[in-house]
Amino acid sequence: MFKEKIKQITKKIIFERVSRLKVNLFIVGEQKCGTTSFHQFLRMHNGFINSRLGKEVNYFNSDRFNQNDHSFYEKSYRYDIRFKRNPKYLIDSSTNYGFSELALQRIADYNPNARIIFIERNPVERFFSAYKFYKYSVYKFPKTDYDMEVRKWMEENPKFNITNFFEKETSENPVFLALRKGEFQKTKALILSIFNEKNVLFLKFEDLTTPKTFKEIVIPTCSNFLGLELDPNLEFPIENSSGFYENFKIPHIKEYLEEYYKLNP
Repeated sequence: MFKEKIKQITKKIIFERVSRLKVNLFIVGEQKCGTTSFHQFLRMHNGFINSRLGKEVNYFNSDRFNQNDHSFYEKSYRYDIRFKRNPKYLIDSSTNYGFSELALQRIADYNPNARIIFIERNPVERFFSAYKFYKYSVYKFPKTDYDMEVRKWMEENPKFNITNFFEKETSENPVFLALRKGEFQKTKALILSIFNEKNVLFLKFEDLTTPKTFKEIVIPTCSNFLGLELDPNLEFPIENSSGFYENFKIPHIKEYLEEYYKLNP
């Protein structure tokens, strides 16, 4: 009876404290750069709370955004309290925020002290991975309004393959913004133009997915940035992988992308 009472009081204290917290950690990109796996890694720690709406809330870039009332958004984090003892961060990992100046500015206006994490990878690899992701994941399991628009376009183009994906993305009217999402220097400059540098952390996909660098570089860097002791013995989980896509690497497309990203890093 006494233990149950203490448990209830503890939950109430945590709930009240979290209710006063703003969402304060954003993984803003990039898509197909390990953001889902990194999000899941952080959630293994008691210091992080997830929204009941999922990893990608897409609040700051949607019609649900209300600059005068964020209660809908913030209440979505309260369900996760029962699993956490000492939460410090409410985490939103919406990868479409990163290249949207409007979304980033809305986040800064909402919480100027928010921590921002951005993950990049080899942009050519990201392009091919994105193609397979749209072709086999988004088409079958659309999750957002944007996914539904992409699916509609693919239904109107039933012979959709890597060649016409490439042709569409290098045209004046790209559907997926696949080239732009690989221009990491442009996105990083945009982020730093809005947020204080001390509140921003840039990571590399290759460091996350290499066990040695993940343990010796990524975990200490993130622990310092977040002010939390992350467990160095935990492995980086592989989530939402697009898997094997070597067959899609048509030489002339690969060569074009390599040259493009030399000029547009």
